[in-house]
Amino acid sequence: MGSSIKPLVQGATLFANSFAPGRDTVGAVIFGGNYYIYPPTKDFQPSLVTALNKVTSSGNTGTAQALWQAYSALAGLNQPGALNVILFFTDGLPNGITVDLSKQPSGLDNRRSPTTCG
Repeated sequence: MGSSIKPLVQGATLFANSFAPGRDTVGAVIFGGNYYIYPPTKDFQPSLVTALNKVTSSGNTGTAQALWQAYSALAGLNQPGALNVILFFTDGLPNGITVDLSKQPSGLDNRRSPTTCG
């Protein structure tokens, strides 16, 4: 996100400050090359704003992982009567992914490199 990170942090902070601690449940998934989950809680002030103010740009935008983590956190709350919302701040350029390369699907022959032919 480069230089556009500051307005994003300001917008996210304004959004977080629009809710009432003790009444509303607010969480965040802060993402870039990696992601950090600020778990949904009613006790989100001032620690959420502190976390938002530490956001820096890493040059990667892993939108798919961020949305999945946000959905998983929201679904885990299991609040059927609540207004369950994911607000997604981004630069609009999904250019990063989060993967675990330590896991290998069964049946693959790991004795050959991916570039080996024949």
